[in-house]
Amino acid sequence: MKKLKNVLIDSIFILIMFVTFNILITKYVAKTELKSKEYIVKSGNTIFMGNNE
Repeated sequence: MKKLKNVLIDSIFILIMFVTFNILITKYVAKTELKSKEYIVKSGNTIFMGNNE
């Protein structure tokens, strides 16, 4: 019975650690997620990004 109790306590501890880790990682990823911009390509557009001479 004592062994079962220890296994249960260990399982709960691991579950709490797993949930905490996931919450922290989710918040970190949400802060560092890159923002994207939409651009509609029109006839005559190029991908060259040099000086406009």
